[in-house]
Amino acid sequence: MSLQKSLTLTKPLIGLSSIVGQVREVSVLKQPVQVIMTKDTRRGRAGEHRFVRNPVAKRLQSVGKAVVIRSQGDLDKYYRQQPAEFFEEQDRKIELFHRKDRLIRGQINVWVKAPGAFGEIYFPLKEADVADLIKRQMKVQVEPEDVLMEKPIKTLGHWGVPVNVEGEQVLVRMNIRRRCW
Repeated sequence: MSLQKSLTLTKPLIGLSSIVGQVREVSVLKQPVQVIMTKDTRRGRAGEHRFVRNPVAKRLQSVGKAVVIRSQGDLDKYYRQQPAEFFEEQDRKIELFHRKDRLIRGQINVWVKAPGAFGEIYFPLKEADVADLIKRQMKVQVEPEDVLMEKPIKTLGHWGVPVNVEGEQVLVRMNIRRRCW
């Protein structure tokens, strides 16, 4: 009885080839296509790489807001047409991204010798001290005026210090510990 059921389930459906053809057409339309935005739109800023569906890519290309990249040759052709300032701007954006990434992912460790009885620090950490710690431990150039602290840090513990990087605020983690040696 079970053998007969399995045979009836594995029989091919009538008209299956036409359904498969329609599915293939739909899947081609839904495949993501890489585009480079040439103008600022709601989908992205100029110069950004995006993956959008095929019809959206065609529409963006038809109105001149994006360049569709379907192969490495298209990408090479796009970059050959760009002026030298374009590459300097791209390098600046990449460096800014890496600076922010190091600040977000990293943590500053500060060891304090002989803190007070309730965890107070004898010499509070001010903006200049935090900027110096970021330079030494995270290898990121930050000016003291870019450190946006309301008041100096006076106790042990975990702290989040806001730092201004190119107009964006990034929270840098600090861990102030008691030195045991």
